Amino acid sequence: GKMFDYHDGNWYIDFTNPIAEKVFNFWGELIDDGIINPTMWWNADWYNTLNAGTTATVLNGCWFAEWLRYNAPDSEGQWRVQAPPNFDPSNPHDGMLGGSGFYVTAHSKNPEAAAIFVNWLNSHPDSLRCLNVYSNLPIMVSNRYEEVVHELAVDDAFFGGQNIVEELWDAHNLINTTFVCLPIWSNLDNALSLLLQDYADGKIARFADILPMWEEQVIGFMKEFGYTNVIIGELPE
Repeated sequence: GKMFDYHDGNWYIDFTNPIAEKVFNFWGELIDDGIINPTMWWNADWYNTLNAGTTATVLNGCWFAEWLRYNAPDSEGQWRVQAPPNFDPSNPHDGMLGGSGFYVTAHSKNPEAAAIFVNWLNSHPDSLRCLNVYSNLPIMVSNRYEEVVHELAVDDAFFGGQNIVEELWDAHNLINTTFVCLPIWSNLDNALSLLLQDYADGKIARFADILPMWEEQVIGFMKEFGYTNVIIGELPE
């Protein structure tokens, strides 16, 4: 499912299509009912809930496995890694959240050498082994990672002896990396943050009500920035 796209010179926006509403309503009900706690991440109180076992599940990217290990050491052995279930098990997909990248900037004194180094860093088996052992990344996305994944995939005591690398690698292979972003992404992201705050403050009754409000604001941003090639209420086939 998607809420926007680009095709034949036009931007398509349809936040309230049936698939988007189904997903938003599903998670919205869990939040409305208090099953999911809309708390602030990355602070001491949140880390304490991870350490004490009062947070049962965290939905996050592959990199979070190592982050959890370093920030909730007292919870060793209590966690397991599992890909989230899909609405259509016969056609599974996965998403991504956060991550890191290596880039060569325009200010590089030797951009060609820098690009060659970045390519080596993310593709040579020896480099991938070092990144896996010495960085806080449990898995590296590389065309050649599959060559070393079985060597690096070992039972992990923090996760109760689970082989998390294989689980994370399988989840990574379900990600569609050809997605489209709208050209006003920072505005889109900020609008959602403000709407979420309004929901937390009780100004919005149902979480699912955020979706049409968000769409209206995004359409307004596109118009404000001069995009006239916007088709609303449908997505390209």
